[in-house]
Amino acid sequence: MKKLTELARLVSQLEELTSACKKCGACQSVCPIFEQTGMEKDFARGKIAVLDGVMEQVVSNSGAVLQRLDNCLLCGSCQTVCPNRVESLRIFFSAKKILANYKGLSPAKKFLFRQILAKPYVFNSVLSIGSLMQGLVLKKQGAAPGTRAPRFPASLILEGRHVPPLAQVPFHKQKTAESLKIGLPVENSSRDTKRALFFTGCLIDKIFPDIAKTSVEVLKARGFTPVILEDECCCGIPALSSGDHEAFTQMVRHNLAQMSKLRFDILVTACATCAFTIKKAWPMMWDKADSDYEKIEAVANKTADITQLLGGPLVNKKTVSNQNAVPVTYHDPCHLKKSLGVSEEPRALINANPDCRLVEMAAPDACCGMGGGFGVTHLQMSAAIGASKLQSILDTGSKIVATTCPACMIQIAGLLSKAGHKDISVCHVIELYAKAAPFDVV
Repeated sequence: MKKLTELARLVSQLEELTSACKKCGACQSVCPIFEQTGMEKDFARGKIAVLDGVMEQVVSNSGAVLQRLDNCLLCGSCQTVCPNRVESLRIFFSAKKILANYKGLSPAKKFLFRQILAKPYVFNSVLSIGSLMQGLVLKKQGAAPGTRAPRFPASLILEGRHVPPLAQVPFHKQKTAESLKIGLPVENSSRDTKRALFFTGCLIDKIFPDIAKTSVEVLKARGFTPVILEDECCCGIPALSSGDHEAFTQMVRHNLAQMSKLRFDILVTACATCAFTIKKAWPMMWDKADSDYEKIEAVANKTADITQLLGGPLVNKKTVSNQNAVPVTYHDPCHLKKSLGVSEEPRALINANPDCRLVEMAAPDACCGMGGGFGVTHLQMSAAIGASKLQSILDTGSKIVATTCPACMIQIAGLLSKAGHKDISVCHVIELYAKAAPFDVV
């Protein structure tokens, strides 16, 4: 009884937030998990009801509650359509933090978040070894270009999933990156240009470094002076999503310390999830009484997704029409459209390329099913949700799928490869824009 009372007391911190839910059920219509299961407990209203049950001491199994919360993509669809503006993402992030502290994180998660992800040198070293050893578990045979198939279909992690390989040389080790780090000469540094801090992000750095390189070149072409952090850490979203607020805090403080070493006018990233995390999640989940809150708020106010920055009114318009333009379809990442409200700008950048013809898919903002760590811990559900996205892509007849989230790229490329569609490529919007005149930077 004492434990039940203590858990209820802790979760009651969320009562003001959960009480905003009037049980209308609008969230049911947009939840990708509910679409698959049809179960009340799987969409926002049901999850909030479970938390209310904990407060009322009628639900006592903390493990079951955490498991229910974990069965969520954190896509933000529910929050977008809620007529009462229930802050479901804040509720779920906070509830996971409370339950993780109460129940305790698994040793594996603690080690992953606090000893690897929160320590850039360790993380970079582990992934460097991984890039050399990945051939033992991945093979090119049977996979589409740019992806690898598992050598052992029964792999505990991949379970048959096709994935892009780790880059042999991550962006932070490339010559382009070295020239942009603190204390080293920066090209065009003497010009009266805005200094853009390019936040690379883990997936772009270690799997898609060409996206980072292209982003930097386009920023230069558009009149910005790009710089990067000398020792960038993960943005913190994996730890936050798992309830490890200690690791999340460690990662944010590390990045703040790095940012304090240089002057920048805007923070720009090519990762939609990093943009959401820094702009929205950092200030949302930080104690306003903490001494670093003002710094976090200042950074958040300077943060933009690269398509948001470049895809506005000043974007170069298509100068000629190409009858042989390649059909391109665009997938809206959840964090970019639903959480940041950015959707027109990426399309403007695609349309700036005369060799591309944008073909809209059905429900372009429907979640692809990746959801970061969700795609690893709930692989079958992730694949089931992804199947709908795959069909929407195929129905357009497009040869290229563009998006702005590297996790979405991994999911979509894997779905296409496994289904045998080797003639359809997946790329970042900035890569298409970079090929548009007058840039042609790649």
